[in-house]
Amino acid sequence: MAISAQDKILYVANKLGLSTLKNMQATTGWIYDTWLTNVDNPNTFEAFKSCSQKYWPLTNVTDNTFQVNEALLIESISITGIQTTDESGVPAYQAGSSQTDLDFWVYDIVVGNKTIVKQQKLRRNAPFVPSGMGRHACGHYMEGVGLLIPPQVEFQVNVSYYNGLTMEPKSLSDLFSKPTICLYGTQVLLDFNTSL
Repeated sequence: MAISAQDKILYVANKLGLSTLKNMQATTGWIYDTWLTNVDNPNTFEAFKSCSQKYWPLTNVTDNTFQVNEALLIESISITGIQTTDESGVPAYQAGSSQTDLDFWVYDIVVGNKTIVKQQKLRRNAPFVPSGMGRHACGHYMEGVGLLIPPQVEFQVNVSYYNGLTMEPKSLSDLFSKPTICLYGTQVLLDFNTSL
């Protein structure tokens, strides 16, 4: 019998001694964080690490730690872009940056002090991009049940961008749009015993 997302969440919660997590409501959810020039490293984006210094719509979380009885079971990850404009309103990608279809992302997912996904490569996939969503979107679906970010444990996604011809890292400030890291999956949010 296959294990469900809820089974995995409860299994990990029990191992961590979080007995009240079973009273929570789980739903489909997603969190995201966007690279920001004056906050984040230009070469490696440590997504979610500095989200407390940003605001919506650049991120939808205020901390890289879930509260007690909150969790996210990651079932897919995507890297997209938010189009930016200069002071005159001209889209930034017209200013003359170079990208090719061979360029690719490399990412790690770190939960606590463990790297649970290491050096995964995502090829830039322009046809995947909805209109207006940027010039370098791509995604991965996690095999099996997914990966859990438990409550009260720091997490981040380390992302770098590489030139597909030279295999050299590229500065994120040279990209057409700001990279945005999105984690999708089953999210635990609401405690029925105290909220209803």
